[in-house]
Amino acid sequence: MTINPILTRNLEMLTGTDEGTLRYAQGRGRESMGSATYQDALCSGANFYYDGTNGEIKWFGNYQEVPQYWKKFHRGTLQIAWMKESIKIVKLLCLDEITMTS
Repeated sequence: MTINPILTRNLEMLTGTDEGTLRYAQGRGRESMGSATYQDALCSGANFYYDGTNGEIKWFGNYQEVPQYWKKFHRGTLQIAWMKESIKIVKLLCLDEITMTS
């Protein structure tokens, strides 16, 4: 059985520690911690850029810190609950428009 390479890539972007991954962005403390909760756990928002044709996640990070190249892709946000032993993605928001670049 072959695993879809885009699914594999997206899992790497969620769990990896290289620049541009979710854990890298969260570890730098640059993503937003909000007052939202899920099952008594604090939530944060993680901004990302993705390919609108196939769903591949390209980069995690706040707009002002993302390299210009990635800004040509679609934008989205994950709402993440920080549980005691793990994190849980509780909401996915994909914006329909492509980010405008100057």
